[in-house]
Amino acid sequence: MSRPEDNLSTPADVALADDTASLDPEHPMNRTLRDNGVGLVPRIHRVNLAEKYAVIAAGAILSSFRLPLGWHVIDDGRRTLVFDAAGKVQINLTLHQGALTRDAILDECARHYREQQPDIILTSIEPLGHKILIACNLRTDREELSQCVWPMEVSPGTWIQCRVTGPADGDGRAIDVAGVIMLSLRHGAAIEPPDPETAQ
Repeated sequence: MSRPEDNLSTPADVALADDTASLDPEHPMNRTLRDNGVGLVPRIHRVNLAEKYAVIAAGAILSSFRLPLGWHVIDDGRRTLVFDAAGKVQINLTLHQGALTRDAILDECARHYREQQPDIILTSIEPLGHKILIACNLRTDREELSQCVWPMEVSPGTWIQCRVTGPADGDGRAIDVAGVIMLSLRHGAAIEPPDPETAQ
């Protein structure tokens, strides 16, 4: 799941489509999730078809972010979940408050991983100074996965935690999509303004 720090992806690099069909509340997958009480598609603030992203206003994390086209997103008021149609990649975004530090958050996550799986392989990367913890061989009942935890302080004492899960032998796409999301986050009222020339 690790990616070189100087090789950050653009939304177009990791987009799965050229349109906003995956963000339609009546898309069959989104409708099924809604009808089963899993969550709703958040509001789309704007769309940039040229650069293949939509700006999503997510209530659970009180933030907006860029989402590459073709990815699905639902919000249940407690978390915002981004995922691909095949279910291979999941990006779970939650809001936390408290007098925390990034190292304390990641140390607690590392402790939890080691308690659950003593032979877990943990490493970290720091793209643009954002420290990310990566569990390289997380085992479940069915398969081996990679998972990473990316905490970001968006205001004093307020953190958004991004937990990314993808295939252990993945090509790095999961962390690349998380990078697009996290590096474009705007918390509170600071929603990204439109680009007059390219917004659709």
